[in-house]
Amino acid sequence: LTLGCVACCSGVGCVWAAGPLLADGDALPYRLWSPLDVTAAPGYHITYLLSVTILAPLVEAFVNLNALYLGLMVLTSARFSSLNSRFAAISKEKDGSGRLATAELARCVALHVDLLRFCNELSDVLSPVLLSQFGFTIVIICQTALQTTMELELSPRTMKFMGLLWLGISELFLYSYMGHKIMSQASDVQLSAYSCGWPDLDSSFKKSVSFIIQRAQKPLHFSIGKMYVLSLRTFVEMMRVSYAFFTLLQQVNGD
Repeated sequence: LTLGCVACCSGVGCVWAAGPLLADGDALPYRLWSPLDVTAAPGYHITYLLSVTILAPLVEAFVNLNALYLGLMVLTSARFSSLNSRFAAISKEKDGSGRLATAELARCVALHVDLLRFCNELSDVLSPVLLSQFGFTIVIICQTALQTTMELELSPRTMKFMGLLWLGISELFLYSYMGHKIMSQASDVQLSAYSCGWPDLDSSFKKSVSFIIQRAQKPLHFSIGKMYVLSLRTFVEMMRVSYAFFTLLQQVNGD
């Protein structure tokens, strides 16, 4: 996933940086005010190098931020998957007294509590970040989609906007997919706990399993600014909002 983020973001950044070199004229990677004359050398070359120098750290920061947050979400998903497997594997077959099963259940409960605490802390950190990032990405999607539809032919400029459009949609989808997956895996804990060998164990073990199932029934999710649940359904809603704004911008531009 990290390599994918680096490759995608770096690829889009390279397309933006190399676009002016493939196009005719004295174009720049993006609009930039310069006190120099950008229509002739050396003013154009200096301004071009300056714009690329500014673009490089922005791309790097974008890559590192998304790779970090998505990596933490992938790690959380892997820990929930391991927890569900450990719950389902608990049985009395390893020893007749059930002590090993009770000890393993206690370890699973401790792991579940730590995992829930980690998810709550991660959600508090991600909530404002996701709100600003999703809002900014929706604006980028609308603007790049409008610019792409305005181009009459495939050109380096069109490729730049198509790459940025694809990157914005992919970013929203990855966050929404991982949030949906973690939410589903957290809900599966109750089924995994119920699937263990509790019928053959004592009443204390059965009560513990009952408490685990009741605790797992409480929904766990990541929020976007404490307003939206991070899930695939939210991704669909974001795409609808983006399309609505895109249609509005297209009508305004047509008028």
